[in-house]
Amino acid sequence: MILPTGKGSKNKKKSPGFTLTELVIVIGIVLVFLTISMPNFRRAYQDNLLKNAVRELANSLAYARDLAIMEGVNYEVNFDSSLNKYIIFPSDDKPVREKISAKLPKSAAKSSYYRYLPENITFTRFTNYKIIFYPNGASQDFFIYLQNDKNNVYTIAIRGVYSQIKTFNFYYYE
Repeated sequence: MILPTGKGSKNKKKSPGFTLTELVIVIGIVLVFLTISMPNFRRAYQDNLLKNAVRELANSLAYARDLAIMEGVNYEVNFDSSLNKYIIFPSDDKPVREKISAKLPKSAAKSSYYRYLPENITFTRFTNYKIIFYPNGASQDFFIYLQNDKNNVYTIAIRGVYSQIKTFNFYYYE
């Protein structure tokens, strides 16, 4: 075969793209980094799940306090540590109280009175199993501790006269 003058095989441009070897090496490096960082992702997910549960519970407690003020009726929040749920209801209304106290399937948790904690999050300790919010906005001092599988604990503190709700975390080791 005769080549035209001035154009040799050395001047041919390489086609753009990656070789199979380069691609396999890059994928291998990415998999090593993912394998190393996976426990951190799992821990962050568990911590966010706990933070969201604490935030939802604090909002529910503020909601019960606000209902007590607006309706002029005592509102009660009962905690069930065996089922990891809490129930909000007007404590002066006996028919409502009996209806809510009855055992219902988990599908009933969609109502505005029942709230279940996410999986792997539990109530650790309480100062009491119920808190009452009065029509003037006050309640007794109250502490609730929520814990995840990694022993990360968040506390919700409710301070009496104004029912100020605060959350904070600390690590609890047994």
